Amino acid sequence: MSAKKQSDDKKVDPLAERVAERYAFESFAMSTLRPSDTGVEGVVIWVSACEFGGADSQHGPRIKVSLGTKITPEARQKAVSVRITDPAEFLGDLLGKTKKQVVKFVDDNRDTLLRYWNGDLSTREMLDLIVKRVADRHVLEKVAMIPLAVMSVAKKVSAFLEKHHVPYAIAAGMAVSMHGHPRMTKDVDILVSSSALKVIKKLGKTSPISGHLSGVSVVVDGIDVNFVFLGKGLRPDDIRSADHFAGLPVVGVEPFVLMKLGAGRAQDTADIVQLLKLGKVPVGDVTKRLTNVNDRDDFQQVVEMAELEKAGDNKKARRVFLGMKRPPRVRKRTA
Repeated sequence: MSAKKQSDDKKVDPLAERVAERYAFESFAMSTLRPSDTGVEGVVIWVSACEFGGADSQHGPRIKVSLGTKITPEARQKAVSVRITDPAEFLGDLLGKTKKQVVKFVDDNRDTLLRYWNGDLSTREMLDLIVKRVADRHVLEKVAMIPLAVMSVAKKVSAFLEKHHVPYAIAAGMAVSMHGHPRMTKDVDILVSSSALKVIKKLGKTSPISGHLSGVSVVVDGIDVNFVFLGKGLRPDDIRSADHFAGLPVVGVEPFVLMKLGAGRAQDTADIVQLLKLGKVPVGDVTKRLTNVNDRDDFQQVVEMAELEKAGDNKKARRVFLGMKRPPRVRKRTA
């Protein structure tokens, strides 16, 4: 092969080269958001500011949506452009469910996306706002069934305890909602040390709580607030290691299950079953903390009930419930 022929083979179309370089730059400059960041299942969303928009900057603010969760140049090349208009305009096809989720993403974040496009937000600020909105929505979904009056009292008592430097963690019905199984609750349950009793009495007249757990109850703004004292397998670390939802410290799943087993009501068993079905309960860790043989047997039966319900055998699960050595008691109070 002649030297001239080899030289011709190495020549690259200048226009194609510039396009490739620009494409590579845009891919690098765009921020990529995964489903965990956006709440949109099964897609990656690509976001850029106007200064990085290339050809897109001529057509106004937009994002790109690529199917799958891989972040590659090929995925972006096949991405569907979505104009950040009201309503959002799709320059390509997306399936119904995905399209609806993308529309919601644009609607929820339109102001943030436009401010980023216009250069009013840094990339970090834009990402923080979008991720926070998704996190806030998840929290709202979890607390949606908690009445406003109950949430208001929980926050009021929370501020009171913090003012008096009392370690605490929200428990029971509010906790199960925040751990992934939203349900109605009419009162507030709080895990504290018995040393907090003197402070608690400043809230109002106290009365002993019913059931196997030790503690006191106080009525605040017409809502029962039940303070459960540490004991029966519960320890200070269960308060210190509390999760946080909606601005409140919430007892972790492990101590939550211990408290529910100690309360001994049908609703408590149902709450444990629901979290087991969601895969939220560390069965081995809970079992290790149950020092009483009867408590361990009860818990194993609850685990069996959850497995049967998950498999769709509710009749057999009911028989296990009725056959428990110490069947849960039914009380009027809803925790």
